[in-house]
Amino acid sequence: MRAKQAWRIGLAAAVLVLGLAAWQGAALAGSGPSKSVATASNYEGKGDCGDTNTAFPVVGKTTFERAGNKMTLTLKENALPPNTLFHVLLYSAAGPGACISNVDVGTMRSDKHGQAKGTFKAKVSSDVVWFFSDVVSEEAEFGADTVSVYLP
Repeated sequence: MRAKQAWRIGLAAAVLVLGLAAWQGAALAGSGPSKSVATASNYEGKGDCGDTNTAFPVVGKTTFERAGNKMTLTLKENALPPNTLFHVLLYSAAGPGACISNVDVGTMRSDKHGQAKGTFKAKVSSDVVWFFSDVVSEEAEFGADTVSVYLP
């Protein structure tokens, strides 16, 4: 009888050790920069450094995805001036309405219906947690900002 109990205890201990090892392995495999995601509308004519004012026509949206010091912007615009080249700018901010700096992350062109899509990547400073984007065209004298998003 004691041999059977010892065997059960040994089996339970082995299962526990294997379970803990699998759990730790899964935790380590998933380690790395955590992701923060936010989506914000693009407002035509906003131009206020990502302030909270949204009393402007919506022309599309931007999804911000941050993992450590890497930022990915995905834009889906549906009401831009047609057949126009746009620069996509990523701004760092000290908070809503407080611009710090910007970087031109790329360009996209709207089609004849005023639609455009694009995905852009940029490196960001680890100490900045507020961002907004701007879609601008000098040829069409057009700009569309988002509100600031918080991405730690």
